[in-house]
Amino acid sequence: MTYLQRHSRTTRMIIISADGTQTVSNGDTILFPNKQTTGGDSVSVSSGVISLSSTKSYFLQCAVSVERPSTSSDVITTWYNSSTNTALDKSDGAFKSQYNPSGTSSSTRRNGTLISVMYVSNPAFDIKLVISGLSGGTTTIKETMNILITEVET
Repeated sequence: MTYLQRHSRTTRMIIISADGTQTVSNGDTILFPNKQTTGGDSVSVSSGVISLSSTKSYFLQCAVSVERPSTSSDVITTWYNSSTNTALDKSDGAFKSQYNPSGTSSSTRRNGTLISVMYVSNPAFDIKLVISGLSGGTTTIKETMNILITEVET
């Protein structure tokens, strides 16, 4: 019999970030061309598609940073299964970010307070983050938009 037994797990931290040059419309995949890592991770990114190892667990946290087309524009980011191009929801461990201003705000920039999170263990598909609720026009993805990925050996 064991009591309060813990097993250590190798954990890696990865940050993928935007470069500030992308303008998106509804349905567009957000690109994250920059990657920083603690090394030896199993994460790759190509054209906004994030590939994760099917033998590991992941916690992803996106800090949304955008320039909205107007001060009253809604902004929603949603995690997608990139293979089937379908939105993921809380039953998949995915929580979208959503900013729906009531009335107008004084700035078109939204950052820091909008977080999209996702937890997935032994993923069987690649994922991507999509602008899914822009209430009109286009939005610029700022260079401060990033995804912090925690990769844990299972």
